[in-house]
Amino acid sequence: MAGRPRGRFRRILTWVLLGFFAWLVVLSLLIVRAGLQDDGSSADVAIVLGAAVSGNQPSPVFEQRIRHGMLLYRQGRVRGLIFTGGTASPAVPAEATVAKNFAMAGGIPAAAIDTEVVSRTTPGNLRQARTIMQQRQWRRALVVSDPLHLKRSLAMCGALQMDCRGSATRTSRYRSLKTRAEFLLRELFYYHVFLIRGA
Repeated sequence: MAGRPRGRFRRILTWVLLGFFAWLVVLSLLIVRAGLQDDGSSADVAIVLGAAVSGNQPSPVFEQRIRHGMLLYRQGRVRGLIFTGGTASPAVPAEATVAKNFAMAGGIPAAAIDTEVVSRTTPGNLRQARTIMQQRQWRRALVVSDPLHLKRSLAMCGALQMDCRGSATRTSRYRSLKTRAEFLLRELFYYHVFLIRGA
């Protein structure tokens, strides 16, 4: 008799684990799919999510995000750019400042650029960008980031009641299977953190 409850528990645990694995597979596919979609729509502004910098230069990942935002502006898909990201140390320039300087050196007019130099996380990037949008009376934004980062970013936009579409970078540092897998695992973890904590 004692073996029956134990066997039932094992069956339940097996189904729970299978269900969780299936959820991870589905979520992984949704994350990948979100990074592949860009309907070519226009918006008031592009929000370029912050990433690391090295001195006065953007990291390879951040540079591609900045370049993609610049491309959207040149194509006329957005009227302005919001560069986001602060700094962990007063001795290091804010991510948004580095991005603005990079874009201006590439011919983007200063009048088309807004920056926020406060946030250090994706939710913070979006909250600060939302404030700028409200001040500017902008309604829709294109969110620029790496492909695998867009699903979570757009979910956060929804939680913040922002009207956003995704526009992923066309090139990325995360090219090898190993780096893509690591990034995907990271996004799976942080997407669950978002589901628990919210934006």
